[in-house]
Amino acid sequence: MSESHSPDAALHLARQLFPGTADNDPLDSLQIMELLAHLESNGFEPPSPVFITDMTIAGVIGAEQ
Repeated sequence: MSESHSPDAALHLARQLFPGTADNDPLDSLQIMELLAHLESNGFEPPSPVFITDMTIAGVIGAEQ
């Protein structure tokens, strides 16, 4: 994984998408889908929703790690 596609870079993108939302604040399913689409459109390979057990920004970013 290149540095531009690191978990830290993905977290930064997510924070831009949801300003004011902490990494461990709960997200609803629509926000999760929006986050996955946002990551994919920025060149990341987002985790499969099947692997997401923690409905937070941090949970989505770390889902397949």
